[in-house]
Amino acid sequence: MAQASQNAGQWQQLREILPKVEKLEILSPEKILHLSNHSISQQLEFAETETELQATWDSLNKDQKLNNGYIHAYAQTGLKLGMNEQVAQLTEKTINKMFSDVLLNIWSQLNIDNNDRIKIAEKWLKKNPENPLLLKTLGSFCLQNKLWGKALDYLQKSTEILPQPDTYKLMAQYFDAVGEPDNALQAYQQAEMYRSQLVLVDDSGSDKT
Repeated sequence: MAQASQNAGQWQQLREILPKVEKLEILSPEKILHLSNHSISQQLEFAETETELQATWDSLNKDQKLNNGYIHAYAQTGLKLGMNEQVAQLTEKTINKMFSDVLLNIWSQLNIDNNDRIKIAEKWLKKNPENPLLLKTLGSFCLQNKLWGKALDYLQKSTEILPQPDTYKLMAQYFDAVGEPDNALQAYQQAEMYRSQLVLVDDSGSDKT
C-alpha cells in the first residue's frame, strides 16, 4: 500500500500508512523518514488550493513547522495562491529569527502595503547591513514610493557589495524618473554588461571575464 501510494502520488494516504509501516518494521527508519519528508514536501509544493495547503501545514507538528524546506515550500506555494497575509506572517516571523534570502525574495513579491514593507525591511537591515539582496529590495520599494534619495542610496550600496543586472536596471529606472537620461543609459549598459558575464558563467561553468 505504501509503494502504491507513492507511485500514485497519494501523499496524504502515504503519510497515514507510514506509522503502520514503522510499527511493523517493514522498512528501515531512514527510509520511512525519507518517505515522510518527501510526502510533506510534495503536498506543500503542489497544493492547488488555499484550503489544501493550509490543511497540510496545520497537520505538521511544532518541530516540522521549523523546517526551512517546509517553510520555503509553504511560502512559495502560498505566494502563487495569493495567501498574502498568511505568507507574510510566516516569512516575517522566520526572517526575524534567522535571515533568509529565499524568504526575502518571496516576501518581497507579496501584495502588502509598501510603507509597511519599507519599515519592516529597514529593521532587518539594521541586523544585516551588508546584504545586497535586502539593499536592492529596499531600493525597489523606495522607488515605488518615490523616495528618491533612499532608493539611490540603497541601490548604490547593493551594487558596491554585489553588482547585479537587476540592481543596475533599478538604478536606471531611478535616473529616468529624476530626469538624468545619461546616467540612466550608463546604468542600462552596466546591467547588460553584468548580464553578459552571467551568461558566460552559465554557458561554460567558469568565469571567463
